[in-house]
Amino acid sequence: MTGLVLVVVCAAVAGRVARHLRQPPVVGVMLLGLLLGPLALGSVAPGVVAGLWPPSGAPLRAGVAEVGTVALVALLGLHLDAGGVVRRGSAAVVTLLGGVAALAAAAVLTVLRVLLGQDVDVPTSVAVTACALGTSALPVLGEIVRSRGLTDTPEARLALASAALLDGAVWLVLGVVAVSSAHSSGRTGVGAVLALAGLVAGGLVAARCARPCLARVRPGAAGAVLVLVALAAATAGFAALGRAAGTHGVVGAFVLGAAVPWDALPEPVRRVLAGPVRSVVTHALLPVCFLVAGLAARPVVASVQSVVLVVAVVALAVAVKVAGVRMSVGAGAVPPEQAARLTALLNTRGVTEVLVIEAARGAGLLDGATATAFLVAAVVTTAVTGPWLTRIERSEARKPQHAARDASS
Repeated sequence: MTGLVLVVVCAAVAGRVARHLRQPPVVGVMLLGLLLGPLALGSVAPGVVAGLWPPSGAPLRAGVAEVGTVALVALLGLHLDAGGVVRRGSAAVVTLLGGVAALAAAAVLTVLRVLLGQDVDVPTSVAVTACALGTSALPVLGEIVRSRGLTDTPEARLALASAALLDGAVWLVLGVVAVSSAHSSGRTGVGAVLALAGLVAGGLVAARCARPCLARVRPGAAGAVLVLVALAAATAGFAALGRAAGTHGVVGAFVLGAAVPWDALPEPVRRVLAGPVRSVVTHALLPVCFLVAGLAARPVVASVQSVVLVVAVVALAVAVKVAGVRMSVGAGAVPPEQAARLTALLNTRGVTEVLVIEAARGAGLLDGATATAFLVAAVVTTAVTGPWLTRIERSEARKPQHAARDASS
């Protein structure tokens, strides 16, 4: 327990340092989680790591991390305006073409993994790595947009809508792949199929009945408490269905969150979820998730193959966003003048990538070396978003000066 308290305190400090460096606080917390594992502290002082976070405490850490990830993904789903996002045709085009680019990059990465001597199931590798390469971090992206005053820009609105679509598609595809992989290896049976059917049916029922049921809730504290308890119970139930189906609890949590409209919740419930609940999840539970991911990571300096894999993942992750936006410009869905800023925004991965990687690793869909490479890529791609946007802004600020100089000459 002392180790968990320590990581929460260190995460608060790391978040403040990241904010001082004009980075989202989650970047500092993500980096802290990686540094506490074999990538840094675990390689120079393994005794300290074993003393603070002994193997005997792994079940507790995993449980706390899962509660945090399930709660966070449920909150992301609740904030997803599924109908509004789908109605944005440009966002759908960006998501579709970004998915095509992610599949191509995933195929390249799978070939590289085979050449490096890894034991790879090709279809599963392509699907899972495409999810990891194509994802964008909706919560971190929203924070970057707000902090830089881009909320009302068309690039930011398109980026947020596309990220919402990407998040939904990634979780659903990851769930299907996990079930298919378990079924093909004989690790799932009738119970898992029934759980998956129950998850789909439950999501459809929730989408249809949530708004009219919430409209009948009486105003006041008693009604708000009733809704909060029902949401907590439903989230736990959907997460259990996700696990029983052979996927991860976060898949079930996302299905429930996406099915329940945020604007239909009573105002006191929205205040509690956006305030105390999100604060506890972000500041107390999420650092444990990053710690678990960091402790499970492998040293990237162990071999040339590991370094090559990390470099390839980072390069392909950036290339996917560049290619997806360029194809969208060619398709007429994105104006050329918005392409640079949109690419930088969509390149933000952050916490979503970590959750996807941990879910895939927990379901046995991703090996430790590749998971570590993606964790490093999540930190790098998120950290470069701020400087990338700054460079774009400076370049745009110089354009009128160049135009005036050309006109005068």
